[in-house]
Amino acid sequence: MKTILFGNYWQSNNTDKEPIEWIVLKEEEDKMYVLSKYCLDCVPYSNGNKTIWEDSFARKWLNTKFINNAFSVEEQDKILLSDIKTDKWWGTRLDKGTPVKDKIFLPSISEAILYFDSTEWHDIVAEQKRITRPTNYAYERGCWAYPLEYGKIKDISKLRSCMQENFNKNNSYWYYEDGIKKGDDIFEKDTIEKRWSCRWYLRSPNEYIIGVSREGAIYDITNERDMLYGGTAIRPAMWIKK
Repeated sequence: MKTILFGNYWQSNNTDKEPIEWIVLKEEEDKMYVLSKYCLDCVPYSNGNKTIWEDSFARKWLNTKFINNAFSVEEQDKILLSDIKTDKWWGTRLDKGTPVKDKIFLPSISEAILYFDSTEWHDIVAEQKRITRPTNYAYERGCWAYPLEYGKIKDISKLRSCMQENFNKNNSYWYYEDGIKKGDDIFEKDTIEKRWSCRWYLRSPNEYIIGVSREGAIYDITNERDMLYGGTAIRPAMWIKK
């Protein structure tokens, strides 16, 4: 996927800011939709109650503290104030409904599916693309990290036929390796056989909070500990001028 550098944020440590890398998920004539390559921080989605995106703590934090810490005034001028819509249900379309205006936001379910080249909620190829890891800073801030290993699918019969047809010829994928082994270190770089991952929030249209799992699947976060500060990370998105 195409990436760009834009803005600066704490990543390797909590003292020195570094350029933020963004994945370009959609391009239009004069703007592009970008998503941070890594999860950049760990803050609660809500302030203690199940909350829609419009009233969420994450929305307020992204458009106040994060935007001011990550971007200069000149860079903020390049970030578009967008109409952010969030559907209650996934169909085969982008979100409809009454919008709110945000510069920085979290992806919706629709964006997390369509912008990852899929039309299916459960698509293992798209799920693999959604896997990401926290920065060291996000990890230090409380984001949980999970070790993934690359290997053969253990039971491909459990996958839907549409997934099998779209899957790679080796039937290999990243999967959760149960338990962190002695000597494992989140600060080590990923390898071709092992990588780290984390969970990250999507914006929610109703009282239920949605996220992406360590293996890239979209799921409903119903556990109150997860909803508050249970190691789920923030992966910002935005529309910026070309």
